[in-house]
Amino acid sequence: MRHICLRFVYFCLVIITHSLHSEPFKLGLETIAHEYGKKNNPNHRATRFALITNHTGKDQQGRRTLDLLLNHSLQITCILAPEHGFAGNVPAGQTVTTECDAKTGIPIFSLYKHGTGKTVDKDIYEAIDAFIFDMQEAGMRHYTYLSTLLYTMYAAAEHDKLFVVLDRPNILGNRIEGPLLSMDVAEKKSFIAAAHIPLRHGMTIGELATYFNNHVLEKPLRLEIIKMHGYHRQTTLPSTLAYNLSPNIINKQSCYGYSFLGLLGEVRPFDVGLGTSHPFSTIGLPQDMLTTAAWQQLQTQLHKAGIRTTFCAYEHPRKKTTYRGLHLHIAAIEQIHAFEALLSVFDFFKKRGIEYIFSADFDKAMGTDLVRNYVQGTISRSTLAATLNKALKQFWMQARSSFLYEPWPLITMMR
Repeated sequence: MRHICLRFVYFCLVIITHSLHSEPFKLGLETIAHEYGKKNNPNHRATRFALITNHTGKDQQGRRTLDLLLNHSLQITCILAPEHGFAGNVPAGQTVTTECDAKTGIPIFSLYKHGTGKTVDKDIYEAIDAFIFDMQEAGMRHYTYLSTLLYTMYAAAEHDKLFVVLDRPNILGNRIEGPLLSMDVAEKKSFIAAAHIPLRHGMTIGELATYFNNHVLEKPLRLEIIKMHGYHRQTTLPSTLAYNLSPNIINKQSCYGYSFLGLLGEVRPFDVGLGTSHPFSTIGLPQDMLTTAAWQQLQTQLHKAGIRTTFCAYEHPRKKTTYRGLHLHIAAIEQIHAFEALLSVFDFFKKRGIEYIFSADFDKAMGTDLVRNYVQGTISRSTLAATLNKALKQFWMQARSSFLYEPWPLITMMR
């Protein structure tokens, strides 16, 4: 009898779980009508919002966040645009200028200047009561939309402004891996090294905001997260969420590739397709640097890691160099250990005599100098693994109170 009862309870749990997961997936933006979009609510109509967004701020039908909020009778006083601008077409590192939205005439102020984030202009604080944040980020700590979130949260806390986040999923899934930001790198105040979180953080934008408010900001702010509906971490996400996040992350494959090729691209002589039609989708070297047999060996190695590849050759339009290499295709990013894949690529080419030249941004983007030291042979793999894995465990224990969805993100330990 007890066995039958347990089976019945299990069956009920399966039915309940399935019914919960069968709810249609909705972004935070698509649920805001229940929270802020009630036209008969005078408090919401009177609140003056600064909208932090760009071209990724849209619903699953492609309608702009700005237009939807205005349709819900929210008062949008101004728009604050991150790196790449409101339209997402400003090249990486270039200053974003002030403009107006052509459709509504609402002013757009820049949050990015001279290659780094900039503070909100003081006169804006007097014109607003609250911030709303809605942007799709790429799942990696060095992606600057995440830095924009943290910087504007600091500003909101300093000026006692409400901060509302319209939650969006993590395109890279629920894996947490790679180095945390070290103190020596953090002291250099780089916009690509703004947050003391893992390289691949595995969290939604709302969870990140919750974590920042609980553990990073010295003065917590009034934070409201508009959660997604029908979302769990195994939800099949629309591919459109990853389209054109920025000029070099143009689709889901370039977003997936960015999880480790974003770092490899900071090391010469590698080319990862920037400035071509396949950014962050290629591992290339000048055509005579590696034999065909060696590329075949790398292809086999990556295939074992879950990354399918095809041979490619291309003329780089800006570098005026012919490259040979592999074009990558990742089917299931949640199954890929991106940091391990990066280390394996470094190990592979080092054994074949390729000499590395690291950019000044490599340690900043990586969050530590330990990875470069390992690649250059000054520390052992076991030392690197022990340091990284300890920090990951500590982060997860601290961050778990900020997780908003099940199942919780998983730590991927370095082996």
